[in-house]
Amino acid sequence: MKIKTIWMAALLLVVACQPSMAHPRVSPLPDLRIKKFLSTPAAPQKLKVFVANSGRLGSAPCVLRLTVRKINGVSVGRTTEIPVPALAAGRAEWVSIDAASILPKVIALNDTTFRLDIDPDDTVDEMNEKNNRAWYKL
Repeated sequence: MKIKTIWMAALLLVVACQPSMAHPRVSPLPDLRIKKFLSTPAAPQKLKVFVANSGRLGSAPCVLRLTVRKINGVSVGRTTEIPVPALAAGRAEWVSIDAASILPKVIALNDTTFRLDIDPDDTVDEMNEKNNRAWYKL
């Protein structure tokens, strides 16, 4: 009987020392994401972009980059950027970016292929650096 009790106590000790599967460790870093973006017919060269920090720590300020990749099917690589303020953990904010400086006046953003990147230069150390991009018409 004592051997069985000692064996059970040892097994419980081993299990207790293992990392819990129910409570995985979560990185205490920010995690910036582009949740959605909208344009309107009233401002066809502007976008409103919903940027979120879904991490567990506030982010530092960074930039949002808009890269127009195609205009009327022709490959281009025109970019513009705007500053994005620091975001507290779990917070989100709408920001506006204007592409008028990189597009012909008669071209709307909806008529292009473009990419949005939050923190494109990786100035903010994040939980996941691979979820900072959103495409339109890829």
